[in-house]
Amino acid sequence: MLHPFFKNYKSTLLYFFPWLVLGAGQVYLMARFYSFSLEYAINDSLINYGFYAIIGLGLWYPIRFIYLSDSNHISRLINFLGLGAGTVVLWVAVSFLVLKNLFPVNVDYIQLSLPVKSIAGFFIFLIITLIYYLIIYFSNL
Repeated sequence: MLHPFFKNYKSTLLYFFPWLVLGAGQVYLMARFYSFSLEYAINDSLINYGFYAIIGLGLWYPIRFIYLSDSNHISRLINFLGLGAGTVVLWVAVSFLVLKNLFPVNVDYIQLSLPVKSIAGFFIFLIITLIYYLIIYFSNL
């Protein structure tokens, strides 16, 4: 099955636009209120949200498989929580390693932001999952 955000150009733009808005908001907050350089704020945002956008596209297939499986609700919940934990850990670890190597001066900030990024990553995962479940539900009508 074709990914729902690659069916046409409009749906692809619809997928990437919220990521652009989220990234722009982070750049603004980091540069305006936390006194980071604009270069660091843009790179941090591109790395974090660009990578999560790519992961989010890949989440379609396991979420669809979990939805279509004939397992009971407990098994689905465990699969869902495992997928969410794995997604957040992968996102935080890769973004941490890339940012740490690109900007060794800001290692303290990068380490201090890990809990906040983990929580934000979990909520982003929930939003992506809910959107995919809505797509699956309406395609089955």
